[in-house]
Amino acid sequence: ASGAPTPYLVFRKSGLPPRFCPLLALAALDANKANASLAKNYLTSMCRRLRHCAEELKQPHVMPEAQLPWLVHLLAHHAHFEEEYEEDPCLPTTQRCLDFFLSALLAGASEFDLLRTVGNLIKRSSD
Repeated sequence: ASGAPTPYLVFRKSGLPPRFCPLLALAALDANKANASLAKNYLTSMCRRLRHCAEELKQPHVMPEAQLPWLVHLLAHHAHFEEEYEEDPCLPTTQRCLDFFLSALLAGASEFDLLRTVGNLIKRSSD
């Protein structure tokens, strides 16, 4: 870790590994708007740090877009997913979580090619 960029070291010390980014998207469903706002700010900050580290280390797999498949997996295997789909095929709860994550992800992003690629890979994958 001695050659790691400062934002990455700060990120490691904050206690939340990057693989847990998708969990913060569940805060979109929190009835307490203050909790949702805090989670959104933290997620946006995590995405910026991940992007900075990925660019500095020249390792695209560290980009925050790489966390999107984990969020889709998390939402698809959520206990209430099938129940919600039966009630409303538009999946409003799932959509709220995806919007929450994507808005944090896209804050400060200048290119969207990786997001498009990840989205296409998710679309073609089977579970």
